[in-house]
Amino acid sequence: MFKRLLYVGYNPVLMELDSYPFFQQADIRSINIIITSTFGQGNAPDGGIKVEEWLTSGKTNLNDDNKHADDSSVAHSSETASTMCSPLLWCSYAVCAIGSSAYPFYCGFGKLVDTKFEELGGKRLLPMGTCDALNQQLKSYNEWETLAVKTLRKAYPHACLRLEIDETVSANASRPDRGTFSNVEDQLIFNTSILSASISLEFYSDRKKRMAPAEHKGPFTRDKPFVATVLQNIELVTVQNILGDAAIESSKRFSANPQNQFQQSSISSIVRTITIDEQHSVRLLVFDTTGLSYSPGDHVCVLPENTLSNVNDFLLACGWKPDDERLDQSCSLASLTNGKYETIREILTQYIDLITTPQPHMLKLIASFASDPGEQRAILELGKGAQRYEDWKINAPSVKEMLNQFPSVKIPLDEIIQLQPRYYSISSSTRFNENQLHITVGVATYITPRGVIREGICSSYLQQTVPLLSLDGKKTDPSAAEKASKVKLFVLPNIHFRLPGSDKKSTNMPPTVNISEDLFVPLNSPLLMVAVGSGIAPFRSFWQELQMLQSLKGKSEIKIDRVLFMGCRTPNDFLYAKELESISCNTDNNENILTTVVPVYSRGTSAAKRYVQDAMFDYEALIYSIVKHENGFIYMCGSTRACQGVESALASIIENCSEDGITSEEAADFIKRLKENGKIKQDMFG
Repeated sequence: MFKRLLYVGYNPVLMELDSYPFFQQADIRSINIIITSTFGQGNAPDGGIKVEEWLTSGKTNLNDDNKHADDSSVAHSSETASTMCSPLLWCSYAVCAIGSSAYPFYCGFGKLVDTKFEELGGKRLLPMGTCDALNQQLKSYNEWETLAVKTLRKAYPHACLRLEIDETVSANASRPDRGTFSNVEDQLIFNTSILSASISLEFYSDRKKRMAPAEHKGPFTRDKPFVATVLQNIELVTVQNILGDAAIESSKRFSANPQNQFQQSSISSIVRTITIDEQHSVRLLVFDTTGLSYSPGDHVCVLPENTLSNVNDFLLACGWKPDDERLDQSCSLASLTNGKYETIREILTQYIDLITTPQPHMLKLIASFASDPGEQRAILELGKGAQRYEDWKINAPSVKEMLNQFPSVKIPLDEIIQLQPRYYSISSSTRFNENQLHITVGVATYITPRGVIREGICSSYLQQTVPLLSLDGKKTDPSAAEKASKVKLFVLPNIHFRLPGSDKKSTNMPPTVNISEDLFVPLNSPLLMVAVGSGIAPFRSFWQELQMLQSLKGKSEIKIDRVLFMGCRTPNDFLYAKELESISCNTDNNENILTTVVPVYSRGTSAAKRYVQDAMFDYEALIYSIVKHENGFIYMCGSTRACQGVESALASIIENCSEDGITSEEAADFIKRLKENGKIKQDMFG
């Protein structure tokens, strides 16, 4: 959109939503095009949290607490008073919401912005666009973008400097001669029909690299992340997760139903060939985060880096030798990153996404940088997004592989998408692990239909980090501190997936329980937690927090049910099994933090597959008692499909157990009301 507006003659400014000054004078007209995703339960993504708080607070002005207008002028200006009542009278806007209809709060934040902006006096230029990941998302976006530009040019022709131009950008638009430069050297050549300026590639061999910036004290964001040392990097998928006979005998609290006791597996001594699907890895990453604060249930955003092998492969595809000294010299391309990264190697490692397969709209642009007419036609054909593109992308080709396939392409680095942060649920409590932050990472490794092995950008990066400490918590060697990996990250609050009493919806709790400063509210709340795979991550932060609160409060005489269903592939995948055993065993020195833990194995020894939603029916009465409790809360974390299955099972249990004989439709409505009241909380992914 940004480049398209430039091309047709506008002078757009690109920024995060939270950075925009939404307090302006009524006589100043501004055009705002907002393209946004939705996070969590209809919430704003990172970069829109402040605006979400403003729109949901009931305030008319984003800066109500810090007004820019002089009080005396406000008192004597009816125009200013009108502006305060309708603070967006100056604003013409258009919203495009991107999401997946698999999520219950599909495009929720985009809908909030579109509705509230109109209520606050803004002028909607065109209907909000919705782009569904499950239904031709890119096609929907392209149609909305085209309509938005046409509407904008019709509504505000005076703001467009090139009214006579045809919007269609020809792939054969004139370009400067590229000569025989390598791809990286030539990346400073822009398509001059779109951008009028170019960046000359210059190396500054006599310039010293800037000193490392002073340690940032916060707040920590994507642009100013926290730099955390990796303390430990531990494999969680292991045979040690299988509890033996003695453990099972002393672990009857895991299940009141004997049919749901732990399944034991005999470990064969015969080595066999296993598939990538079976050889999956889940890691526990422990970071030193002294000075960083978070709450159980929050997310941490990790800024990934490309591996050394991927960077070198890309350099080779661009005609560079990986050992070229200039790659580590300061250069003019630092301006692409606003000076954040100074060398080509830094830019390729930390700024450019070298793995993600180019989308059709990107291929159309890439075609304009191909000097070979045949290659240009082939790339344009892929850019149509039809069956030929689907056949091409089945192996998930990276940018490097695309350059090898089309060697005449000389693509500017700034036309390749940037690396995006990856979101992980935090798996620790700061009360339990002071100055530490833990995450549970499922390493994404898969085989394409044509037999090519692919790895996730961030999970493989984290898997290869070097920890400071060994498994027993000791430094591996005297030079460990120098060798330990540093990871850039920042915390994204997840206020709708927290323990009772610390989330926005806790006002729905009974007044006798919801004491605003009561630290122990979570201990008074029956909890049903359902996790699938690495969806166990936030619940580990919950039980660690509950452990510390229980130790502060002391043993309680009131029995509170806290139930955890854990969906696993096999007993090896029962993550944190030993921890769960220790906090679910009632002894003289330890009170049950969790009263019932039910591991469910979809690929266990039994012939029939079994999932958590199947096991839930064995505990109908227990689950229904939590649902009906005035202070009961239900949490789900896992893939979208898994959470939908759990929600369906929950509705069936409510229908089966209800004393009023409700129908399935009424049970579904009841589930909907529980969500609206914050009694059901979901943290879904995938």
